[in-house]
Amino acid sequence: MEILRQSKRWALALALSATAVLVGCDDLHREASPTPVEQVGVQRVDAEDARFAISPGHLEKGVERTAIRSCRRPLGLEIDRRGRLLVACALLGEIQVIDPTSRSVLETWGPFYDKLFRLDVVPGDARLIAVGMAGSIAHILNLHTGRPIERVNVGRNIADMKRLGDTSEYLIVSSQEKQITVLDASTASIERVLRFPEPVGYVAVAQNSELAAVTGGVYKRTGKGVEMVSGHVYFFNPRQETSIVVGQTLAPGKMSREPVFVRDDQWLLVPNHTEGTVSVFDVATRQLYRTLDVKAGPERLIIGPEGRRVYSLNTRSASVSVIELAPLTVLRDIPLPSPPENGVVSPDGRYLVLTLPDVPTEKQPVISKPGAPVTEEELALLSEEVGEIGNYIALVDLHDLTLADLIPASADPAAITQSADGRRVYVANFKANTVSIFQ
Repeated sequence: MEILRQSKRWALALALSATAVLVGCDDLHREASPTPVEQVGVQRVDAEDARFAISPGHLEKGVERTAIRSCRRPLGLEIDRRGRLLVACALLGEIQVIDPTSRSVLETWGPFYDKLFRLDVVPGDARLIAVGMAGSIAHILNLHTGRPIERVNVGRNIADMKRLGDTSEYLIVSSQEKQITVLDASTASIERVLRFPEPVGYVAVAQNSELAAVTGGVYKRTGKGVEMVSGHVYFFNPRQETSIVVGQTLAPGKMSREPVFVRDDQWLLVPNHTEGTVSVFDVATRQLYRTLDVKAGPERLIIGPEGRRVYSLNTRSASVSVIELAPLTVLRDIPLPSPPENGVVSPDGRYLVLTLPDVPTEKQPVISKPGAPVTEEELALLSEEVGEIGNYIALVDLHDLTLADLIPASADPAAITQSADGRRVYVANFKANTVSIFQ
C-alpha cells in the first residue's frame, strides 16, 4: 500500500512541478517573513467506528495542536542540535527551518528540484545531507546558511539512506543500479560502491557500524504485471566489502520491507508485507531463527526505547502488532480505524504515537443476484462516491496495549518525529502542506 501511495504522490509531484516551472512559479523565492500559523486548539474526538470507542477518562487529557504552513508536500523531518525542525518537501525539493518555540518558519532553502524525503544533520553540526525519492543526487548543504556545498551522484532511483554510527559516512541505496554508495558527507567524497546481484531497497546498520543488512528481491513479469517472486536479505561489512554475491543472501519472504537490528545486534527482524509475517534472523549464524505471524501487510518496525519490544505497523489490516523480544512472541494485535504509516515511541515507553493518513475507500458493488431488480438500498450504495478514511494521530497506550486516543490531523499525516524529551511531536501533513506540533 505504501509503495502504491508513494507512486501516486510522485506522479502528482512531477506533474505539478513541471507546471510550476512552465508558468514561472512565483513561489520559488526564499521565505521573506515568518509563515502564519493556524491555531487549532484542543482537539478531542471519538472514533467513527464503534469498535474504536474511547473512554471519557482518556479523552479528557486532550492534545494541543498548532499547524504551521510549510513548503509543499512535506515528507522528511529532522531536528538539529539547536532544537530547530528541518522539513524536507518533495514537490520542488525545498528545505524549511522551523522554530518550534515561536512556531514560525525561519528560512526556506532551495528549491533543489528533487523529491526530497530523507535528510540528516551530519556529525559536527555544520552540514546537512538530503536525498530525493527515486533521485540520483546526494545534496550536501551548509547547515547554517542552507547554501549547497556539493552535489554527489550516487546512482539512480535512491530508495534509502542511513548513517554509519556517529561518523559522517552514509549508506545510500540505489535500487536501479543495484548498489549502495558509501559517501563521506564531511569531504563530499565517495569511499566505495557496493554491488549487489539484485535490486536492493532498505538498509539497516548495526550498532558497531561493522555490519549492515539490506532487503531486495527478484521480480518477474506475469499476466497481472510485475510481481516479486522472492525476497532477499544481504548481510555485509560496509567498510570492507565491495561486491555482494548470491551466496550471501537469505530469503525471508516476498515484498520484504525495512529490516532492523535488535537485542544488541543479535537478531535482524524483517517484515514481509505479502506474507503478513516478520522473519527473525540469527546474526551470528546468518540463519532464519523464527517466523512470527502478525496481521496483514507489515510495513514498518518501530523499536521501543529499551529494545525490549518491537511494534509492527500493518497497513493492509490497519493494526499494530506488539512483539515481545524476551521471550520472542507476538503479545497482541491492536486494531486501528485506518492503516498506520509511521510512528514514534515516547522516551518513557508509555505511548506509541502513530500517523494514520487518508486512504481511499472503494465503491460498494451491486449485491443482488444477476437478473434480479436493483433495490433502493443497492442503488443508494452505488451512488455513493469514493470517500476517504483516516487523517488521525493515534495514541496507543503501551501499558494497557489499547488505543487510548484519536486526534484529528490535517490532510495525509505521514512523517513524524519528536523532541529529545518527548514533550513535542512533529507531524508532516503531506497533502495539507503543513507541519503540526503536538504538545
